[in-house]
Amino acid sequence: MVSPCFPVLGLLLIIFEVSGQTLPNYEVTTIANAPHVMAKASGSGYEGIIIDILQELSKRANFTYTIRLVRDGSYGSPVRGGNGTWNGMIGEILRNEAHIAAAAMTIMPQRAAVVRFTQPYVDAGLRILYKRPTDWMTNEPLFVLLSVFTPGLWVVVILLIAAISALLHVIARFSPLEDASLGEKKRDNEGLTIFNSFLYTFSVLGWQNYTPSPRSLSGRILVAFWWLFSLLTIVAFTANLTAFFMTREPNVSRVPFTSFSELVRQKKITYGAFKYGSTEMFFRTTRMPLARRMWAKMNAKNTLMRTLDQGIKRVRDGNFAFIVEGPMAAYAAGKTPCDLTVVGEPLNDRGYAFACSNKTNLCGILDQKILELKEEDFIINVTNKWSSRGCNLDKGRELIYDGVPFFDSFGRKTGLLKDKSVTLKRFASGFIFLFLGIFLAGLCLVAEIIYAKKSGYSVNVLPSMRTSDQERIQDSFDSGR
Repeated sequence: MVSPCFPVLGLLLIIFEVSGQTLPNYEVTTIANAPHVMAKASGSGYEGIIIDILQELSKRANFTYTIRLVRDGSYGSPVRGGNGTWNGMIGEILRNEAHIAAAAMTIMPQRAAVVRFTQPYVDAGLRILYKRPTDWMTNEPLFVLLSVFTPGLWVVVILLIAAISALLHVIARFSPLEDASLGEKKRDNEGLTIFNSFLYTFSVLGWQNYTPSPRSLSGRILVAFWWLFSLLTIVAFTANLTAFFMTREPNVSRVPFTSFSELVRQKKITYGAFKYGSTEMFFRTTRMPLARRMWAKMNAKNTLMRTLDQGIKRVRDGNFAFIVEGPMAAYAAGKTPCDLTVVGEPLNDRGYAFACSNKTNLCGILDQKILELKEEDFIINVTNKWSSRGCNLDKGRELIYDGVPFFDSFGRKTGLLKDKSVTLKRFASGFIFLFLGIFLAGLCLVAEIIYAKKSGYSVNVLPSMRTSDQERIQDSFDSGR
């Protein structure tokens, strides 16, 4: 008779074999690069974005791993004169000294030709690391009122005041229905002289009235559209001024560029990049005209940095921009003393990925699991966990462009807040509305002149053209005799 204990012991043996002996153990090579791989404060083991991803992958793909730092401290590049040999993590994969290279390593054609990469787990395009300028709201309080509109918009508004004043005077001079003939005025009302026209136009812009006002249809059409334009101007000014004072952004800053193309065009700030690794390989082999121009200038000025710390120190010294991979730039900007910021959209499309040997399907297995982690937002949450700390915790919008479009700034850097100031383009509808009013007033003035000539209408017979009400009464009395 078979003891009932034997099936139970057999089942336990199977579970032990599956859970213990059948799980493969992979050798993982990496390189310390915050916030992806960092030594723990206790001194034993590592932590960071890649460590959290590896732990989750090992659970889902049923494997264990042993992680260690790469022996020569490099990512991997061909050895000159080495007959196809590689150093760094790529070399260890090729020599079967490691199964997985898990680090902040970018996918490059040269590397992809000798090893297999998983799909990128995070984007890593090149960004600009720059020293955060002094806070705008602290240093320029006297210019807050003027900063609501761009310089170009202020100039256009002033020119429109002069233009509308001149048009009112022209209507007063040539309209046969206007109570403002230059040769005949009422003593208590000088009419729309050029000075009174200006005072009327300016008063409307301040939402006030002025006694001499147009009485012809053309003049009233013009001032009606000017009143509406003034209302739009006052509302835009008030709303944006309120936004300037109410927005809780103590770290609003201005920078002299917002993109790589603007960085290249300006001459005040020098720039450089990391001398080794994928960044140098990109600049050396790229066919992008902008990147080739930058590479030539960096070589000519000897601004290629040997280490990341050297580049960050150069940025903190001032007047220097460091071109570095986006995640590294964001991490550096998030560390104390919180004096750095990340500028511009990525220069190129690249990402960090794990690498495996071409002889195995290990990266194929990891690919499927990385897709699952992306769909579940696991990788995004892990990235935010390690990046959104320190200066980045409550950062908000810290980057404001030191300049506005050419027609708003006349080609000069103005220090205005681009995303808050009202530009000519943003206020274009107001100008179109006013120009429509000017056009209609002009047509009406022409119609008034033509009508007056055909009907023999004389402005001098109008009672309102007499010098005073007393003279008009006296004329009526005399005509009744």
